[in-house]
Amino acid sequence: MKVDISIHSCSEFQDYKQNWNALAAKHVLPILSDVFIAALLASFADDSVRLVVGQRAGKVVLMAFMQKVGFARWSSFMPSQEPVCLYLSEDGVIDDISLRAIAKALPGVVLQIDLLQVDNVILSPAANLKAMPYIETGALDVPADFPAYFASLGKNLRQNYNKVVNRASKDNLNLSIEPWTSPEQVEEGVRLYGEIESASWKAEHNTAISPTNQQGIFYTRMMRELAERGQAVVWLYKINDEVAAVDLCVHNQGTLIILKTTYKEAFSKLSPALQLKVDMLRYYAEQTPASIKRIEFYGKAMDWHKRLNSELRWINHQTWYKAGWVEGLIGLVRRLR
Repeated sequence: MKVDISIHSCSEFQDYKQNWNALAAKHVLPILSDVFIAALLASFADDSVRLVVGQRAGKVVLMAFMQKVGFARWSSFMPSQEPVCLYLSEDGVIDDISLRAIAKALPGVVLQIDLLQVDNVILSPAANLKAMPYIETGALDVPADFPAYFASLGKNLRQNYNKVVNRASKDNLNLSIEPWTSPEQVEEGVRLYGEIESASWKAEHNTAISPTNQQGIFYTRMMRELAERGQAVVWLYKINDEVAAVDLCVHNQGTLIILKTTYKEAFSKLSPALQLKVDMLRYYAEQTPASIKRIEFYGKAMDWHKRLNSELRWINHQTWYKAGWVEGLIGLVRRLR
């Protein structure tokens, strides 16, 4: 069915945030909330980013953020801090009719639209889109019976976990976890995270969070505002009273997403980041009633994801071509280059 598309500056998002939230509501993902999106736009978007709004009979049924990336080519806006494609539709489908309408409404000639990091749990792509694998990611349901779950894990993980606990006991080290949830605690947790990461190898590659860089400003604003809604938590893993690992997490309606993980390299032999994940799972499993029922990682599936018996699925890039000859022409140009 035809959809009427209008193109706006991304600064107009505030005028449409309730429409965005209505489309995002069924996914219960805080990474799609208006708070998360507004912080992303404030920190990483420029004037080239466009807000796409699609309506049927006066009702908003589609929204996306697009950016021109080459001749006749547009892409979904995709800062590295956002794990999934910034394209939402009422029916959860990316269809050819809507993409053709978007291509017609965008400035200039549009022959190709790339939708980056499409999670099939959120969006179902039409058959005529060309998929390119991006990453395999993991998710995990919080176990109802933690001892049974722990017993189901691989022998190496169980042994390594217990070795850390036993070594700490032998050395009179107190191991503990602590959730910080108030806006003030969460803001301090982001600062602590940045302090640890800035002392790691990431600082050498300019990828570390610091209070004054774009990443630090984004995470501080976003995490604090979500904490004010009761949707953010900073998990600390402590050895005695020293913070050894930090997880920045957001959550909504029983689904928690681990956005960032860091740890002090001085404690690497104690595997604090992995120990924190296991103890966090235990914490949520033993809650009555359970506040968190599912954990999404949304990063590239690492060995530890698999060792925790995570469910794995692919996140893909999806490309739409206005006509079949466009893909062929692009392929020819690449070969000639």
